[in-house]
Amino acid sequence: MEETFAYELNKKGEVQISSEHLVNYKCIKPATVSFFEYYDNYSEIKNVKIKGIKRVHPQYGMYKRENIFFSDGKACYFDIPFIQKDSEAIVTFNKLYKDIRRFTFIPLAEAHHTESRTIKIVIPDWMNVDILNQNLSENITINSIKDDVQKATITTIHITNQPAAIIEEHSPHYMHSQPYIIIIPRESLGKAGNTRYFKTIDDLYEWSKEPLSLMDNNLHLIKEKASELTANCKSDEEKINVLCQWVQRNIRYIAFEDGISAFKPDNAQDVITQKYGDCKGMSNLLKSLLIAKGFDVRLVWVATADVERDLDIANPSPFANHMICALCKDDSLYYFDPTVKSLSFGEIPEQLQGQKALIEDGENYIISQIPQFSAHYNRDSLFVQYSITDNKLTGKANRSFEGEAKHSLSYWMNSMTETEKKQKTEQILKNGEMQDSIFNIETNGLESFLPEINIKYEIKRKSNINIFGNQIFINLDDTKDYQNAKVDIKNRKTALKLPHKDYVVVVSQLLIPEGYDVNQLPENKTVSREKYSFSISYKKEKDTIIYHKEMFVFNSILEKSDFEQWNSDIDALRKAYGELIVLEKSNNKK
Repeated sequence: MEETFAYELNKKGEVQISSEHLVNYKCIKPATVSFFEYYDNYSEIKNVKIKGIKRVHPQYGMYKRENIFFSDGKACYFDIPFIQKDSEAIVTFNKLYKDIRRFTFIPLAEAHHTESRTIKIVIPDWMNVDILNQNLSENITINSIKDDVQKATITTIHITNQPAAIIEEHSPHYMHSQPYIIIIPRESLGKAGNTRYFKTIDDLYEWSKEPLSLMDNNLHLIKEKASELTANCKSDEEKINVLCQWVQRNIRYIAFEDGISAFKPDNAQDVITQKYGDCKGMSNLLKSLLIAKGFDVRLVWVATADVERDLDIANPSPFANHMICALCKDDSLYYFDPTVKSLSFGEIPEQLQGQKALIEDGENYIISQIPQFSAHYNRDSLFVQYSITDNKLTGKANRSFEGEAKHSLSYWMNSMTETEKKQKTEQILKNGEMQDSIFNIETNGLESFLPEINIKYEIKRKSNINIFGNQIFINLDDTKDYQNAKVDIKNRKTALKLPHKDYVVVVSQLLIPEGYDVNQLPENKTVSREKYSFSISYKKEKDTIIYHKEMFVFNSILEKSDFEQWNSDIDALRKAYGELIVLEKSNNKK
């Protein structure tokens, strides 16, 4: 596989990148390989040729997702059928990048095993470009030489025997562990003067806000809509909540990642008409509605934490893969992401916490760090009081979900019918135990955008109690969180991304029945690691046994080096879950 990227001047004196690509496919076993290359209004693909396999022709079409066509996203694609082992096919093509600021990322691990790959980047002396790399291993080398004949610096990246980029369930983002390079154009030098690209944060901001000038919001229509929605509101807080929730409820989120759609927000009135939008269109709509009611709202460029990059002030480059809003009120900034359906105003999704934000401020800009919350923010708690009636644990319980625990539950619930919601709620509260009964369920916060979903209910649990003769054996943990969380070390190839930082607390109280004493309380158990911890304790206070469990996940990514210890700790946790309280009739104790 050979690729060359060369900076050059077009007839207008504008800098562009001309690239040549040669890909040699060799069949290890019969299969069909899909080829695709994206392009848009800022790039074009030419001279596509396929050799070695007959009757394969390139196709070109608009790129779409969920039956929605991107405004300028296109793809060149075709399938290569390999019937015989060791058969080969060669694909060559040229690609022209008309805007060098949109060519900044080259992944070095492909979907298939790469035996050999050479990438050359030709940078003329009049061009200032930084090439950064990440996650390189010994099979990847980078060398730069000065070519006096071409009056250029040629950087060569050579890759041998690179394994395919592995995609597994619950894997971290590609940039977490896969090799890649970042290409940052800083400045071009010309007789008529220099052209700056990403030399300073000022340049990055100018480029980021440039697509905003292409918007044409119908301010009159938006003002009418905002007034209609807030007609019955009596306070600023109520207006803010109503407008935020209307966008969340009525606009479907679709992510546009290529072409101009990846940079330019849709017009606010178009998002209303279409009833869908990406993060930029939804944020522009929300901003426009709030401004129409007199609020100071700004658009915000930010990188989500999962892509493992952030705004680098000392080394600026295109960084943002997401857009949200910031409300300036009472000398404070309030961030809001309208793409998260269950978010209440003031809440911040975990993927944005701690990230640097580039905030529009007219010709200026604001750089601010989004607040970071601890695992306590994602609380899943259960408080239950049990007594023993008719050989069952009978009691009243209170289950609550906050932060990411709330968002996860709300995401699934809001797509269900009322019957499905009831069934799902009972399934969660029973923890899959069909012999248990849940009734008198009262749910609050599921559809009202409150910071917490709270479920009160009554329960008759048969699954956690057994009576043999004069003894009663009881398990007071209703949830048994993480008991099935062991990692398949033998087959797992990548790090494991847990859903989010987590905080689980269970407090279960049991009234000791009259005529019984405690024969056995299980031993307390505590495990404390850098990325997680759990503790389980039992104590008797007068006529009550109190079971208390706390679990934390401080870092949601488990590296492969963490797996062995994690599995050992999960085994210890499962063993602790299996320990039982033993009660015995008083007159049978010696």
